[in-house]
Amino acid sequence: MSSRDAFAERFVLTAKSELTDRMLIFDERHLRRVLAEFGRHYNGW
Repeated sequence: MSSRDAFAERFVLTAKSELTDRMLIFDERHLRRVLAEFGRHYNGW
């Protein structure tokens, strides 16, 4: 597994636990908006 795969896998697991387990996603548009905001937050660390 490359380090890029590891980072992607970590992001997905974190997004799942931080977002989808705690939020009600209404539709694809809402999911994309929430993921974009989370990506900015996650990469800002």
